[in-house]
Amino acid sequence: MPLPTVNLDDRHFQDIVDEAKGLIQRFCPEWTDHNVSDPGVALIELFAWMTDMLLYRVNQIPDNVYVRFLELIGLTLAPPRSARAPVTFYLSTYLSGPQQTDLVIPRDTDVATMRTETTPAIIFTTEKDLTIRPAITEGAFSRNASRSGAEAWTTHDLTRLGLPNQKLALFPRDPAKNDAFCIGLRNDHSMHVLALILECEGAGGAGIDPTNPPFEWQVWQGGLARWVDCEVDQDGTGGFNWSGEIILHLPDMVRAPLDGMPNSPEKFWLRCRLTDPIIGPQGEPQFYKISPDILSSDRVARRRHLCAPRDECAQ
Repeated sequence: MPLPTVNLDDRHFQDIVDEAKGLIQRFCPEWTDHNVSDPGVALIELFAWMTDMLLYRVNQIPDNVYVRFLELIGLTLAPPRSARAPVTFYLSTYLSGPQQTDLVIPRDTDVATMRTETTPAIIFTTEKDLTIRPAITEGAFSRNASRSGAEAWTTHDLTRLGLPNQKLALFPRDPAKNDAFCIGLRNDHSMHVLALILECEGAGGAGIDPTNPPFEWQVWQGGLARWVDCEVDQDGTGGFNWSGEIILHLPDMVRAPLDGMPNSPEKFWLRCRLTDPIIGPQGEPQFYKISPDILSSDRVARRRHLCAPRDECAQ
């Protein structure tokens, strides 16, 4: 790829003439005739034309001269290398449930950009095997941040969801900052895109802006209480106001006990944590008045997302 063209001096003929005429009053105030018929103005235009030609030649310095200038200040060009780009693989059908097995996208799989009438397709190749794992939930818990120990945790029976008159409260009765809903996953979904399909009872959403709910999705990475934010692709539930689909881009996950939970099992953890109230357009705080309820749910590993720099495709 050639170096970009840089104009060392972008002045032209008329710019130089105007600049020279502007200096007359300062250095030669007795010179009052600035018309083109004046011999002095003719000389200014002659030198401006010669300078314009010189600047044109200066701006035509070839690329190898620029490279030599960089070498003189201790910089060298990076060697050629393959182009890399992040890629998301979309599945044609959902991959969910314990009866499903892992899906492997083999190394050296070709992917390409879209070909247009003027631009050919650019082909990339994956650098390693990529595994998409079915989303299997092995536990769901609500945490009350105002309590400690075992009293802070509520265990939910997910097998009862979908039955008549059965529902799950995501947060305590009076939600507050740092209350959380935690999901324990059997499989490692690092760098996956996970879809949560929820049937919500939206009374708990009263008091919030559905387009800007006061919570964040995070995954547990072990260590010293290390929670890492997920990227929310879309929230089709409007902050649990109605039924829909929440699509999350998950960062790296670690199988570990959950910090603060007594006798916590080792799982891959995903949580929804309540944050500070959102300040509304009139300056009023917007927060959940009561906890939203879930009537049924499903977890779907829909695709595998390759994020630079760890997982990339090389051209």
